[in-house]
Amino acid sequence: MNEIVSRSLPIIAIAGNPNSGKTALFNAITGARQHVGNWPGVTVEKKEGRIARSGKSALVVDLPGTYSLGSQALDETIARDFIMRERPDVVINVVDSTNLERNLYLTIQLLDMGVPIVMALNIFDEAEALGIHIDVEALSKDLGVTVVPTVAVRSQGIDELLDAAFAAVSAHSGEDGSGQRAEQDSPGELALALATAQATPVIEQRDQAAERRYQLAAEIAQSVITTSPDSAAESPSQRIDRVALNRWLAYPIFFGVVWAMFQFTFTLSEPLANWLGSAIGAFGAWAEHTLAAAGAPDMVVAFLVDGVIAGLGALLEFAPPIFLLFFAISFLEDIGYMARAALLSDRFMGAIGLHGKAFIPMILGFGCNVTGILAARSLDSPRDRLISVLVNPLISCSARLPVYVLFAGVFFPKQRGLIVFSLYALGVVLAASVAKALSIFLNLPRLKSRDSCFIDRCHCRSYAVSTGVTSGSSYRTN
Repeated sequence: MNEIVSRSLPIIAIAGNPNSGKTALFNAITGARQHVGNWPGVTVEKKEGRIARSGKSALVVDLPGTYSLGSQALDETIARDFIMRERPDVVINVVDSTNLERNLYLTIQLLDMGVPIVMALNIFDEAEALGIHIDVEALSKDLGVTVVPTVAVRSQGIDELLDAAFAAVSAHSGEDGSGQRAEQDSPGELALALATAQATPVIEQRDQAAERRYQLAAEIAQSVITTSPDSAAESPSQRIDRVALNRWLAYPIFFGVVWAMFQFTFTLSEPLANWLGSAIGAFGAWAEHTLAAAGAPDMVVAFLVDGVIAGLGALLEFAPPIFLLFFAISFLEDIGYMARAALLSDRFMGAIGLHGKAFIPMILGFGCNVTGILAARSLDSPRDRLISVLVNPLISCSARLPVYVLFAGVFFPKQRGLIVFSLYALGVVLAASVAKALSIFLNLPRLKSRDSCFIDRCHCRSYAVSTGVTSGSSYRTN
């Protein structure tokens, strides 16, 4: 296909494995200059931002985290289709320095596609602290790409990375900045067709290509990595995990963190919501008085005051808990605990067909179903998000408690406590049962979660200090 692609800005795509610090890097690059929407035809989030450097501008797109581009999983399909169809001028490949060999598989796959790459060797400080020393120059020479060590959560190496990315853009599209280039069939298209083909005759070739990539990744990693004698020493994250994931302490700590998030969200938001309610009530009273003094018909006054102002006011009162909820979830993601929480709750949630992270929206549903439903946005899989949203209303929220107490006191005065507890327990059983049924009926290829019911402890990224940039922007709706 010899078509010409024309666009006003060059495109820089960010690709990498989950938990490699890819989104933190995107936030560090774009800051507040980002837009969040959905990928066409699906509900998977799409983040993009515009950046300018040395008089040049570019559009940065954060692709879904993926381990490869060869499967039919939704996230991998989105990343693959974007690279093949949009033809980004350069791909910033974010690599976890502490797991170089595993991350290099995607790198080699991108190189096989003929994609211009700049590698961000992220979490570099932690690798050094663990005694893992990577020869950056040797790695760059072996791969034939520019490699820049970065620490995204501290914005270290970002300037050098952007310089390398814009240099790659100039080399790829030409210095005239026209943004036009010819697309021709390339070996990369054949490589990707081979990787994604499902026909029986090519499965063996596809497996051979995958085996070659794994072998090459292992060889490169072994040649560029040296370890210090003290590399076997425990890292700070490992020492924390000895307590946080301890057989006897893990679940008390987990429920303590959930309780703290619950308290933070609803206790801190209550005075803010009450203040908003009072302000809106005062504004409604002023509007009613003003409209009545102006001679407005009673129907118009009732519509504006009791309908528009009161209705919008009721919605605005949810703003404080929603904001604090997203901030709390983002904070736990930033420091690395959310992956551990998902690991701990995955056994139960996996039994009903959901990812471990779905436990958080369910728990928040006991406080308020609205915030619980909104918290489902933090789930990676559209299937898990859909199921969580559908079953959350079955969980008894705090607003139902006065009703339960009232009716239990009237009809079952001697068993009030048992009745109220039974109603809450019934809600949990119903939610779990419906979630299990939906997980079976919605087990479609397009909706199926790649990593539901499976979380590998070794893939949990290390703990880190949360930054304002990441926490403030990760859920900028969203």
